[in-house]
Amino acid sequence: MNRSASGDCLEVFRASLEEMHVKAGSPSLRELVRLSKGSACELTATTVQAMLKGGRKGPPRWERVSTLLSACGKYLKNNGVDNPEAVLGTHDEWLARHSELVRQYRAEVKNASTTRVRLVEPVETVVPEVVVPETMVVDAVVPEPRANGDAVVVETVVPEVVVP
Repeated sequence: MNRSASGDCLEVFRASLEEMHVKAGSPSLRELVRLSKGSACELTATTVQAMLKGGRKGPPRWERVSTLLSACGKYLKNNGVDNPEAVLGTHDEWLARHSELVRQYRAEVKNASTTRVRLVEPVETVVPEVVVPETMVVDAVVPEPRANGDAVVVETVVPEVVVP
């Protein structure tokens, strides 16, 4: 996958979350976690840190974005702001931004090119009471990592070794 293209859309969204956080008065991670208690998706400091500073491999889940927005809104209300949506934006506006991010990210992942690599794998040939290590070169096409961060699994078929 072209890291710069999908990375750009993720970085733009992350920067907009960081800007929202600053507009809310830059509440601490601990405060945001406290304000998210009782929400359908309670936040952790690690999650908030990743959303605001980067380090995620893909788009954050909408539930987390929504909870972060609500926590920032609660923080503003607790500090005398009557209409936090006027400062931070509405949930509908943020949902539209998030939906666009997910659409762009999925398109980038779907259109990502695959990479041809040559894997060198050790193979053992078993001879009565002797194990002889050999090397076998295997061609494989390795897809780029999936958007959800799962590990890429490459299956290799090893031809049967016939020992005379």
